[in-house]
Amino acid sequence: MRNKIALLAALAAGFIMALCTSCSEKKSEAKSVDLKIEKSEVYGDNAERISVVPGTYALKLDERMSIKVKLKLEEPVTEKIDFVNGPSLRLKTADGLDAVEGFQQMKLADGESQKMQTFLTQPAGTEQEFVFINDFSYDKAEEIFDKVKSFTLDGLDIVLEEENTETADSADADETAEADGETLSSEEVDQLLNDYEEMVDSYVSAAEKAQDGDITALADYANVLSKASSLAERLEKVNSELTPAQAQRFAELQVKLAGAAAGSAF
Repeated sequence: MRNKIALLAALAAGFIMALCTSCSEKKSEAKSVDLKIEKSEVYGDNAERISVVPGTYALKLDERMSIKVKLKLEEPVTEKIDFVNGPSLRLKTADGLDAVEGFQQMKLADGESQKMQTFLTQPAGTEQEFVFINDFSYDKAEEIFDKVKSFTLDGLDIVLEEENTETADSADADETAEADGETLSSEEVDQLLNDYEEMVDSYVSAAEKAQDGDITALADYANVLSKASSLAERLEKVNSELTPAQAQRFAELQVKLAGAAAGSAF
């Protein structure tokens, strides 16, 4: 329990410090630019299910970057959906290149994912607006704002209830084993470390937003805190010996997390 409290306290202290340090920084004046979209491509899995309705869309930059886009449902989902992730919106420059490199693009705003899940089950031809917000720093948003000329969509992941049954059963079995204090296999420890690394990366991303004075980072931090709490409980129940490689990896992640919490990772 002491390890869990220490972990959560370190995360909270570093995050609050980053947010409070930047809250007095003045942001630039609000800006808006119209993007005239005649055709916007949709890529990846389930690309055939949605399309972007042609029109003029306002890309705004205030407390954060945002854009409201109208989508058209081309192919409804007839099975029962367990959850939906995405799509992401990729801002494009005049030459068609990504304005922001990497996996952190524009994401659906809070509450929009549930709306997307409902939208996907409506009749074909249904149109609905969705708000996308930046999943990258405010400084990056300012840097690219004047370069953005269009956008594309990708990464619409749809998980059906029947597809998720086997995964849920496996997770329940893992939780039961951990509650009983059983030793984790080396592969299970590796997966636990993968989850821990993902949590650390999420914390670093949220802290970057906090340093930029982005108050929406609080929502991101809440998600990180939930993951941290769960991982802390699981780590306390691991009673198998780490291999040298696993121990080194865990130590490196601890250093990265401590650096982020202290603000020295940026």
